[in-house]
Amino acid sequence: MSVPAIVSGLAGGEREVDAERRRRREACRVRGSVRVAVVGGGVAGLSAACDLRALGAKVVIIEDRDVRETPSWVAAGLIEPVAGTQDRAGMQRELAAFERSMQVWRAVAASGSPFISRRRVLTVCATSRPPLPWADAVEGFRPVARGEVPARYVDGDAASFSTYVVETSRWLMATRARLARDGVRFVRARVEALDQVTEHVGPVDGIVNASGLGAARLAKDPTLFRGDGHIVRVRPTAGVHDVFMDETRAPEDVAADPYAVNMLYIIPRRHDIVIGGTLWDSPNVDGVPQRLPGMGEHLRALAAEVEPRLARAPILEYLVGARPRRRAGVRVELQADGAVPVAHLYGQGGSGWTLAPGLAEQAVGLLADATWARRVA
Repeated sequence: MSVPAIVSGLAGGEREVDAERRRRREACRVRGSVRVAVVGGGVAGLSAACDLRALGAKVVIIEDRDVRETPSWVAAGLIEPVAGTQDRAGMQRELAAFERSMQVWRAVAASGSPFISRRRVLTVCATSRPPLPWADAVEGFRPVARGEVPARYVDGDAASFSTYVVETSRWLMATRARLARDGVRFVRARVEALDQVTEHVGPVDGIVNASGLGAARLAKDPTLFRGDGHIVRVRPTAGVHDVFMDETRAPEDVAADPYAVNMLYIIPRRHDIVIGGTLWDSPNVDGVPQRLPGMGEHLRALAAEVEPRLARAPILEYLVGARPRRRAGVRVELQADGAVPVAHLYGQGGSGWTLAPGLAEQAVGLLADATWARRVA
């Protein structure tokens, strides 16, 4: 569910958001049949489509592959604060998106959704770090004493907090089905340029570009690159309920050894446990990451060093995916110099699920104000 679908369950500080949304919805109604194309059917594109439908816009989603081949499908779905854009404005935008997304996922969990669960997280870093700007946005954030971490991590800096884990594949399929019932049309096509969108779906009033790595082609963005990742899904194991994140490993390790794991995580979900992984940067945006023989077993063995009960957990599936990383960080920006205004929404890297609701709301707001909303302001 996206922000608009659950906003009625939020209160207090949400009133200004509700008022702005009502203004945009009324503008859409007054103008008539506003039609928007969303390029990309991952979590960002679907979240934007949900927001657009809540505003009353007609929506068509263009996707160039099956949803099961997207990074959103492979992702573990941990709603976790991560380091992103380094410039001050970008950091502020991502922090606002994270805070908004946490409100959304918290409300989804409170609604009793079967697609999300609350988890305690233990994260360990190599060295101490300054106070984190997102600490107030998560529940129960606190530094962790050495006696509370596995013995091999006693020299690191650890913290604990509570967050949410989304059942990614189930959420994607359920949301697609809900959007289809709501009149959203899905079109399978490879679009070579944004000005060709209308050739595939007919006239539109606006475009949301949530195409991930495809934005290298569609937006002519040379700063995009792949962040390849490997995960293994194992069966749920009795007693393993908390998330563990090892952030002590050196990122450069993977360059020398493809089996080196420069980020280890254990993420229990309702129907499986996701173990990862790697963040192996590739200069290419096309193609898919290379599958490595025995990598699934290798990841399970590393996880068992932290949580021995995972040593014999049956492997369900070994997956590889490509995160859409961008050197300049996330792009949420309006481009209004063409025949149709475009709201760009891409470059989230490994934070797609974490930031999707908040960034989608920002992108849809930009598009609405640039098209139908401003015409009746």
